Amino acid sequence: MQDAREYLKLAEAIAKAPIIPPCMNTDPEIWFPVMEKDQSQARTAKKLCAVCPVRAECLTYAIKMNETDGIWGGLTLKERRQLGQGLNRESLKRPQNQSRRPRSLQGHPEQPQSQT
Repeated sequence: MQDAREYLKLAEAIAKAPIIPPCMNTDPEIWFPVMEKDQSQARTAKKLCAVCPVRAECLTYAIKMNETDGIWGGLTLKERRQLGQGLNRESLKRPQNQSRRPRSLQGHPEQPQSQT
């Protein structure tokens, strides 16, 4: 049941998006790169995610549903796991107003850096 609710949240965000998310009108293979063979494919997917209006919702869905394949919300499985681990540990230590992003994502041009 939780699966359906999370999917519906993502679907609703896509339906309400001001523009069509890039994943809806590009080759699906780009979102599932063979990492060892083609890093450029992963970079392309991440660039498309950077301008996506539902990036946050997509990433939330992938983390909650433990998606093990593909680029979701601009992150690979490894990056999503790092983010999830960081949130679990850091949410116990940091005040609510500070950034919880892992170091690997700090300085990303699409997200403001925290003032620490």
